[in-house]
Amino acid sequence: VLFVISHGHISTLLHLKIAIGDLFILLGGVSFCLANVLSRRYVKNATPLETTTFSMMFGALTLIILSVIFEHPSQAIAMAPITAHLAMGYVIICSTMIAYLFWFNGIQKLGAGRASIFFNFVPVFSMLVALLAGQSLNIWQLIGTGLVMLGVMSSGGFIQIKRPAL
Repeated sequence: VLFVISHGHISTLLHLKIAIGDLFILLGGVSFCLANVLSRRYVKNATPLETTTFSMMFGALTLIILSVIFEHPSQAIAMAPITAHLAMGYVIICSTMIAYLFWFNGIQKLGAGRASIFFNFVPVFSMLVALLAGQSLNIWQLIGTGLVMLGVMSSGGFIQIKRPAL
């Protein structure tokens, strides 16, 4: 991600100004990592469906409380067109619930360490969605995608990197 943001130039990172939204995204990523690590012992004997259900209920409750405190969403929800409600339903069911069900199923089958390797594909799939939405790609995104794929394949044992004997 840093490679794509900086276009391969370290000096870009040194002068980078971080917006509050970027900070929230970073905190969300840290929160996701902490939740996965800290919840391991609690979900060890749970099925992926139970884990997904608990995660979605806890996350939804947290977001509802925060939205009521900071946003007061009742009027906006009532005024939103049906297409907004349908889009939100799609995001909730397909992009969140089903995705997390697959994620927790992968953790159960592969283990947290091996499954977490595939989380590196999130920016790659985000880039593909942007491409489908009509945005163009730059060379740094393509190089970043290649680096992600190389990293996942090497950590998954698909590519053997020879190291000199010590």
